[in-house]
Amino acid sequence: LVAAYEHGYFEEPREAALDDLSEVLDISPTAVSGRIRRGTAELVESILLDE
Repeated sequence: LVAAYEHGYFEEPREAALDDLSEVLDISPTAVSGRIRRGTAELVESILLDE
């Protein structure tokens, strides 16, 4: 999530795509997408849902 944030993935419009992040992180775009989804879910659960 930090790499996605630092590279502008969460900006509107996006400054980085999954392909860009996959090159930075040296993993597939599918893996990047999964990490963003899981990381976001963990943040929502721990901060917004207080679980």
